[in-house]
This record gives sequence, C-alpha cells and structure tokens, in this order.
Amino acid sequence: MKKVLAITTINNTISLKEALNKIKGKYGNIVKIRKIYLDKYEDPKTPLDDIKREISESDVILVDIRGDERLGRKLPHLLAGREKTVISLVWSSHRILSLTRIGKLNMHELIKELQKKGVNINPLIKEDELKNIIETHGPHEIKEDLRKWFKILEYYKQSNPENLKNMLLYILREYCDLNINKIPEPVKMPKYGLYHPYKGVYKDLEEYKTAADFKPELNTIGILFYSGMHFDDTRPLVEALYENLYDKVNCIIVFSDGISYNIKALKEYMMEIDLFINLQYFQIHGGPYGGDPQVTYQLMEEINAPYLICLRGHETDLNEWETRDESLKPMEVILAVTLPELDGGIEPFFTAAMRTKDDEDLGKIRIVEVLPERMEKFSKRILNWLKLKNKENHEKKIAIVIYNYPPGEGNLGSAGYLDVFKSLEIFLKKLKKHGYKIRIPKENLKDLLLENGIINTPRYLKRSGHHLNIKEYTSWFKKLPEKIQENIIEYWGEPPGNIMTDQKGITLPILDLGGVYLCVQPSRGVHEDPENYHSKDLPPHHQYLAFYHYLEDVLKVDAIIHFGMHGTLEFTPGKETGLSSSCYPDLLIGTIPHIYYYWVGNTSESTIAKRRSYALCISHASPPMRPSDLYGEYLILEDLLEEYREEEGEETLKLIKEKAETLNMPTDLDEIEKELHRMKKRLIPSGLHYMDREWSLEEQIDYLLGVLRFDREHPSILKILSKRFKKLPPEKLEKEARKILKDILEDKIPEHLPKDYIEWVKELSKTINFSSESKSLIKALNGEYIKPNRGGDPIKDPETYPTGYSMFAFDPMKIPTVASENRGRKAAELLIKEHLKYHGKYPETIGIILWGFETLKTGGDTISMILELLGLRLTRKYGPWVKKFEVIPLEELGRPRVDVVVNICGIFRDTLGTQIDLL
Repeated sequence: MKKVLAITTINNTISLKEALNKIKGKYGNIVKIRKIYLDKYEDPKTPLDDIKREISESDVILVDIRGDERLGRKLPHLLAGREKTVISLVWSSHRILSLTRIGKLNMHELIKELQKKGVNINPLIKEDELKNIIETHGPHEIKEDLRKWFKILEYYKQSNPENLKNMLLYILREYCDLNINKIPEPVKMPKYGLYHPYKGVYKDLEEYKTAADFKPELNTIGILFYSGMHFDDTRPLVEALYENLYDKVNCIIVFSDGISYNIKALKEYMMEIDLFINLQYFQIHGGPYGGDPQVTYQLMEEINAPYLICLRGHETDLNEWETRDESLKPMEVILAVTLPELDGGIEPFFTAAMRTKDDEDLGKIRIVEVLPERMEKFSKRILNWLKLKNKENHEKKIAIVIYNYPPGEGNLGSAGYLDVFKSLEIFLKKLKKHGYKIRIPKENLKDLLLENGIINTPRYLKRSGHHLNIKEYTSWFKKLPEKIQENIIEYWGEPPGNIMTDQKGITLPILDLGGVYLCVQPSRGVHEDPENYHSKDLPPHHQYLAFYHYLEDVLKVDAIIHFGMHGTLEFTPGKETGLSSSCYPDLLIGTIPHIYYYWVGNTSESTIAKRRSYALCISHASPPMRPSDLYGEYLILEDLLEEYREEEGEETLKLIKEKAETLNMPTDLDEIEKELHRMKKRLIPSGLHYMDREWSLEEQIDYLLGVLRFDREHPSILKILSKRFKKLPPEKLEKEARKILKDILEDKIPEHLPKDYIEWVKELSKTINFSSESKSLIKALNGEYIKPNRGGDPIKDPETYPTGYSMFAFDPMKIPTVASENRGRKAAELLIKEHLKYHGKYPETIGIILWGFETLKTGGDTISMILELLGLRLTRKYGPWVKKFEVIPLEELGRPRVDVVVNICGIFRDTLGTQIDLL
C-alpha cells in the first residue's frame, strides 16, 4: 500500500473521500491518504513533529499552498535530504512550485539553472509563461515529467470525484510503479457556465431557462459560485439556496473560475437579474490577481441589482463557532467580506463553514456544512430586498430611525456632523416627490416629536406614540433562543421590564407619517454612562427588543433607514463577523433591508454597522471646513510677536518666551511663528452638513486649499507658488493661493500654472458639489445597486468625495498605503527629534496605541510610524498579497533602532486582523 500525504488549504474532502472509495472498490487498499491543513501550523509555537513523521512515512506528498503560510516556508527544510515525490497541485509563487520533484523534474534545481542562464522568472509567474520558458530554455530530459506534472494539474483543476480518482491512479502508476491500465484523461468542465442542481451543466441561457421551467411572472436572482477545484465545495451552498428559493424566484446559477471569466459570465447570463448573490471570494474582476474595479462598477450599474454576499468560512470551525464568541479568521474576513465590499457587495450573511470530523481513511478532516437556519433567514432577506423592487412606492412602508442619547430634549436627533432635522425635511419631500405615501408635517419636526412625546424619557410617557401589548411581546420573547432570554432576564428582569412601560403596554417612540414612520431609537437603558452606548457586553432591554420586533412583525416595514452617525444596534453583543441567531444585531434587524445614512469620515464604525447589522452604508459629506484661526492666549502671543517684529525690544522678547513656555511651545521666534501659522490654518468643521448640501465659493476654496496644502500626485500649491513668489511670507502666500483657486473655480485660467495641474484642481472641485446622497437613498429603497466608494478623511483623501456612495474602508491589503508611509516616516522623525531635544539621547522604547478609526481614515500612518521607528521598510515588489520587510541598514537609518510597545483598541482588533499579523 502506498501512502499519500496531502498538505492543503482546500476543503474538497467529500470529493476526495468519494474518489478514495472508488479506488478501493476497484483496486482494493492500494493507497492510503492523510490530509493535513496548513492553518493548524500557523502559530509559531505549534511543533512540527507530527508533520515530520507523516512526511517520512509518505511515498507521495501533494502540496496545495496559496499564500505565505508558515508550513509553506518550513517545507523546503522539512523535505531536505528526503527522496520523496513532491507535487505542487496549484499555481503559486515559484517558492512553492520549486518544491515539485517528480521523476527527473526537480523544479528547485531547474529554476536555479534557468536563473543562472539569465532567464527572468517572476516569483508570481503564470502557468503558461513558465511552460513556455521551460519549453524554450529547459533541458530535454525533464520535458516528459513536465508534461505529466501539467496533466496532474489539469486533473486537480476540476476536483470532482472522478478527476481526483484518476489523478491519484495516474500518480500511483507513473511515480509509484503500480500497474494500472487505461486511466481516463482529465474531464474538463467549461471555464464558465450554468448549473442546475437537478438538471446539470448548461452553456446556453435559453436552453437552461427551459430546463429550469422559468416563470416570467417571478423575479430572477443570479448566483455566482466557483468552477474548478472549488466547485464541489461551494455546491452545497448553491443547492441549499436553491431549495429555499426555487418556488419563489427564478434562479440563474453561474459557475466561473473566479479570475478570468467572471465578467464574461455575468455579461452573458446575468444582465436581466433582479438581485445578485456572490459565493466567491476576492473581487469579481481578476480575483486574487486583482483587476480594474471600474469594469465591475460599470457592469453592476448596468445590471442594477442589489449585490449580497453569501458568506462561507473556509477556515472557521463550526465546533468553535457554535460554542464561543468566535468570529471569522482575519484572512477570511478580508477575502470573503472586505474585498467583495470593494465591488459594492453588502450583507455578508454567514451561511456555512467547516465541520471538523475524524475519518478512518483521511484522518482529521473538514467538510462543508450549511447552516439551515442561517440559510433560511438569508433567503428571507433576499425576498425582502426583492419586495423593494416589486412594490410601488406608495405601497411601501419605511421606518426612519433617529437617535436620542443621552436621553432628553437637548439631544433629540443628534448625529455626528449632520443637521438631522433639516436633512429629514429635505428627504421627506424627496420621498413624497417619488410617490411615497407620506404626510409632510407643517410643524418643525423636532417640536412635533417633543409635543407627541416621541423621546426617550419617562416625563413624556403619557403622551402619544405606539404601544405594544405586553402579552404579545411576552409571547414573542419566549420564542427567542433560550440563551438570549436568560441573558436579558439576568440584566433587565422578566418581560416587559420597567423601561417605558405603562398600562397600555410598552411605549415605542414612533411617529406615523403615513407610509413613513419617524422613529427614535430606544436608549441602551444606561443614561448615566455614555460609554455603554458602545458596550458589546450589555444586552438590549425589553423596550429595545420590542421596538425592532414591532417594526418587523407588527408594522411590517419594508426597509429601515438609520439616519446619521450613529445608532447603537450594531454595538449590541454578538460576534464581530459571521453572526449567529444568538447575536443581538442579527436578532434585532431581523429580515428587514437595512440602509444607513452615515458620515463619510468614520469608516471603522461604519464597517461595524455593515458587518454586524447588514447595513448598506450610504455616505454623507463632512460639513464645510474653515481655518480655525487663533484664540485666547495664542492671539496674545501673535500680537506680541508682531509687536517685536516691528520694534525689537528685550521686554517684548521676554514676554514672548514666557508666554510660549506657558503654552508648551518652542521659544525660538521662527519656530513660534511656524507653529502659530500651522494652528491658524488647521481646518475645523463649520456648522453641520445637511442632505445634498452645496458649498459656497469660499467654502470650496477653504476645502481645496486644505487638500492642496500637501504634496500628492502633484506638488503642494504653496510649494509651486513659493518658487514663483520667493520672498512672500506664509500669510501672503496663502492669500495668493486663495486668489488662484478662486480664478480656477471661476474659469479664469492662471497662465503660470501647468495645464495638468489646473485640470486636476478642476476635477477635485467637481467632487465637492456632485453629491448623490438623497438620490442613492431613493435608489436603495428601489432595490437598486449602489456604486461603492471609499470613506475616510476628505482632506487627507479627497477621493472620498463625492458622497452618496456605498462606503467602504480602505482596501486592507493596501494598509499602510504609500502616502501613509511618507507621513509615518516624518512623524517618527519628528518624534525622535523632539526626544533628542528634550532628553539629549535617543529613545530606547516608545509606546504607541493603534486606533481602528485613525488607521482606516489615514491609511495606516501609525503603522508606518512603528515600522520607521523599528528601522523596517515594507516592500511591494510582488503585489499586495506578498508582504516582505526590508531591514534598513543603520548607515542609511542614521540612528539606533527604537523598540515599540503596541496597544490596540477593540475596533482595530475587530477590523484589521491582517495588520496585527503583519506587526
């Protein structure tokens, strides 16, 4: 009996098991297979003794390694000196490919030999490229084994039971001297095509529709999943979705390789769907290699259907997920959630993962297990998104939720950087214009809510609002998962509790405006402690649960809009990503489509809302920004400085230095002047934003000057002007810059500026007043696709404008960004310079806190700062998936390396796991 060791990331266990059974049935026990998963050894503390033993006992080692895995790095050492047949089954970096040793083909030696001949082999070389290089430059004697290797790869690319069986037989015959005749060639499926769970594979859409008995009166959904080696792993999800939906919608189920054929497949089969569901990882265009996202945006806008993410864990173990507050692994979140979000994917709903089991043939294995309850709920959410597309606007019921915390009149309608009531007035009129059944109040909205007691305080308990019968609530409560019931009773007592209850039942702060309900989100029940608004330990109280139950099951609203940054639903207890039925955000939002009108600058907390409450976050702009100017003691210091410049006097100089010391500022006059100038020009919000706000000319100039103050793809405008007006002081240089920006905005073209610079400034200016906030909210309520754009600080990243897009954080694979590396380097240099100045020596250790909000907003300034302090440089030689550090030589660094003690906040922990791994 021959022994095969499979070292893998892939979970095609069901197909492999079936293949092994077929071999046993025909040939007896000729082969034994052991399967080992790479992530088991990712922790550096995990010993490698068992894998050493398995390698020594095996005749053939099959390797499926896709990324920079610890075991992948260790394998060359573990295999050294052993005469083993080693076969890399997937096309990966040449470090992994070089492990292949079959017959006369030793890829490690071959690559070395080719490089000696001057042949350039990219570490991420593609299959056809390497094949051509070897055909041209490789020795003749290895070409037969090369051909066999490529045939093995063909078997593996379509890892169905038949191909896996024949692949194993082929390896046993060619490299283990077993006498096996007539092994069929690899069965090839189309690169992309259509799949029906009961009818099989099709290429022609009309033929597929006939076979699937399409009904023209039903909505049509599109489901995209993997072809090739992932086909059988993803198929259980496809079939479970189909079973839940086949009698309610038409299903166009498309398989594709996830790299080269996705766009083609969507164009050929999915141009007339009403909703799109993606079961693939990565972005649609280009997969792990990446591609131009604009190709996807254009296609998805043509399809114009909501894009939902059907989430499957490929490493998450259900045994742990069910018993702990485990979320998905960081890399799973990036591949399965973050990257699809960049294409406009929403609602990462967890429906399946891996179940670890002992198998007598394969050892400890993982198999895909669909979670029936999760899939059923996801299917209901799909149908409710389709209702938004089907219903006439006058038939729809919409709940708009505003906030009141801390509770009381003064904080009613509070939200970060947003004039909530002015925005509501604008939005309600837009809804009415689009045919929604709505009564526009003549009164001021805030006054109307207060007059009707729609507020979170018992003082107004006897006023109006909606009431939920206590008996009805208690009956619903007792159907909740037992764990949730116990948790709520422990904190808040038996239902209905004592918050906002009276003889009528539970009071709910809801104002009926016809087809629109203006609601105030209930308090968290801890008025005296604002920190508990973000608590992920404190369960919601009975009134809070009753509120969302009432919206879904009594009012039967078609959508919820949380209006402004931010509510508290997404911060209730539960998993971070990949929620269960026992997670409060999942319970509260239920099956209602969730739209969130959110400030563009807070990507870290909007990410939490997207992943924990399935929110489609539509961005709104920051308020206009203006220079802060000086105040108080700083104004006095500026006056003293001007006085001294006019007439240098010892007494004035003494007063300047005393005042500077009091304000913890440098005492050098030039340094004081620079610092005061910096403070004066620091931008601060001017008032509040309101929906679709357009900025005045002066507001546009303030913003553009804030953006153009820094070097970007073009130099700073101040740097350009300082070369032209060499003797102008900073204040006058700023005035000149403002004048030039005014001219550009008024189409008066300054002759001394380069044309491409002027065009760039014009393009920037167009993003300011080109918002589509209300338009996108209306589109979302129509069940349409909302094009994505990243959020962040508009000054540091002007591409966050225009707003009204489905917002996402930076692509985490690009954090830290190149721009943030420059800023982080300067920050580290300044920090060390200040330490030297005040302490006369270099620091040995520096403590730094990593904040999620700051990291997502800046693209990783503080991470870059840490790397600079350590004297490390991040290289991007081979793309975002291959992360390497270079140690900066001390001669180049020019100082000792500094140790860094890093603390991280919870949001950083929950959203930036890859950066934690990096550090």
